[in-house]
Amino acid sequence: MQRFKISDPTGRTVLTVTAHGRLHTAHIHAEFHPLEQPEFVDALERVYRIEQITKDEGAHGCTILVKLRPEQKATIIEDVEGILTEYYRGT
Repeated sequence: MQRFKISDPTGRTVLTVTAHGRLHTAHIHAEFHPLEQPEFVDALERVYRIEQITKDEGAHGCTILVKLRPEQKATIIEDVEGILTEYYRGT
């Protein structure tokens, strides 16, 4: 299991990504709701197969479960950071 945090260039939001090696999945916890950032979610969906999006109870955020192909595990940090940088629009 790998866990890392990335923030957008302004430092307004942080993503916590937990990649599960043998399961070929990753949980991406975001400090925003996906409906507030549809361009971000669409960009994630172009790269990964989104299995589930769960809104946090009582908090402002969500967890996105994605399925990874074996070659995506090696570049997940750079890929998610690029998507966050390009598509996240601070609210």
